Amino acid sequence: MGAVSEPLVSVVMSVFNAERLLPEAMGGVLGQEGIEFEVVVVDDGSYDGSGELLDRYAAGDARVRVLHQENTGLTRALIRGCGEARGEFIARQDVDDVSLPGRFRKQAGLLLADPTLAMASSWVGSFGPGGEVLDEIRRTTDPDEATRGLLEEYEGVVHGSVMFRKADYEKAGGYREEFYFAQDSDLWLRMAEIGRLAFVQEVLYMLRISEKSLSSRYARVQARLGEISHECQRARQEGRSETPALVEALQLRPGLIPAARIDTHGAGGLWFLSRSLLSRGDRRGLDYALRYLRRRPFDPKGWASAAWGAIAAWKRAAPVFVPEKR
Repeated sequence: MGAVSEPLVSVVMSVFNAERLLPEAMGGVLGQEGIEFEVVVVDDGSYDGSGELLDRYAAGDARVRVLHQENTGLTRALIRGCGEARGEFIARQDVDDVSLPGRFRKQAGLLLADPTLAMASSWVGSFGPGGEVLDEIRRTTDPDEATRGLLEEYEGVVHGSVMFRKADYEKAGGYREEFYFAQDSDLWLRMAEIGRLAFVQEVLYMLRISEKSLSSRYARVQARLGEISHECQRARQEGRSETPALVEALQLRPGLIPAARIDTHGAGGLWFLSRSLLSRGDRRGLDYALRYLRRRPFDPKGWASAAWGAIAAWKRAAPVFVPEKR
């Protein structure tokens, strides 16, 4: 496919050692129809074959641009990718996840129809490591309510599901390097001070949940950084300096975080997977509960989940998420 001279949308993705996940993520992106877009992929120092695979995508599709660099972490990679974006809108995509058909066209449609919107997302589905369907996050149709929920009620938005105006991104100051994790929470709050947030009223993005993900292993750190982003917001509202909060945020990064704050084995992710599946009557949740117990054998809630799973084990398994073949 030929290059897009003036794309409406720039899809920005960072990749680090994700060769196994790339086909699903890129399939969902490149299969989008009805809109002009480019794909800006930052290969953030991968050494597993991701870079070579990305180069093959670029060789076969002129819409794909690959930027190779030494590893800097997600935030700096996204800063570079967004800086290279040529589109009026930037759509985020995480390499773990999958965009469903129509996502870019429908989110861009919201932004084109309403200049007061700075960001557009959608409902989000989630799936486990084995494709197990877990849950859906459904959000309001009212942009004012959605924006208020983000600014006042700590209602987060799945990072990879968002499309935003590049002009508003730049006006807000873009991603900030102080936030190694939860960089999206900080950015959304600043952008919501410029324009509103809206949601397409259907599932257009699938979020992968895994005990090995950064979100699982650094959940406590990300939660604290989310709080810091709101502390920065209050400082801006009150005319105070954000510096004290940003100094703390700068310390919450690999190499500086105390080991006690890191869930090395991803037990929290296993707990979430077990509860999500068991709540759906899916006996596969028992497997995750038992894996959780092997990591935390003295936790009563793990035994409770295992017992719940044993009772539910006879029930039929819930569906498996299978991305469309491209």
